[in-house]
Amino acid sequence: MKKLIAMIATVAVVLSMGVTAMADAIDKTEKKSPEKEKIVSEVKGESDYEAIFTERSGASLSGAQYAGLDDIVKDGQKARVFDVEVFGAKLEKNDQGLFDLKTFDDKDLATAKGGSFEIVVAFDGANDVIDVKIWDAEMGKWSDVIAWEAKDGKVTITTGRDGVFAFVMEPAADDAADDADANKAGGKKSAATGYNSTAYIVCAIALAAGAAFFFGTSKKSAKEMM
Repeated sequence: MKKLIAMIATVAVVLSMGVTAMADAIDKTEKKSPEKEKIVSEVKGESDYEAIFTERSGASLSGAQYAGLDDIVKDGQKARVFDVEVFGAKLEKNDQGLFDLKTFDDKDLATAKGGSFEIVVAFDGANDVIDVKIWDAEMGKWSDVIAWEAKDGKVTITTGRDGVFAFVMEPAADDAADDADANKAGGKKSAATGYNSTAYIVCAIALAAGAAFFFGTSKKSAKEMM
């Protein structure tokens, strides 16, 4: 009976080590509040005009706009969609010598500029932009913006109107690497500690040797008592 109890105790200890040898995955990255993104925009060379960029989420896009993104955004890429409004205003004297507020829109600006004007916008990931599209409501699809440039954290668009623009971006190299590592680790960073099979085997042998020694000495003691 004593041998049976000792064997059961030994097995229980060995099995319990299998539980404590596994460590939960941890994230070693520094925890801090991300800086709020600053979206800066302007109508290039026009002090009287402003360009307001309002980001649109998937839920705020029309069904056709959202579905159309599948045709312009490939695997691994992403798009940021902005509703852009270009407008201007200034005070002018009327015939009575009073000031009136005169407003202008994108069509007025395009006419004054000979058909097109430039909009400059800066946002996180602007350097990774590889394509710019504008929503064509009449055609019901995203159309190419022919003239644009991504440089120094800004995107410059040459256009004849405002509207809904989609900026297609390739993920930055470090972001792609982080995504790959996350996928390999099941969405978590690698654990700082983990399952150590060598230590497990050594401990198991030590326990088995201890049990054998215990059995041997117990048997010897029983003989001596006789």
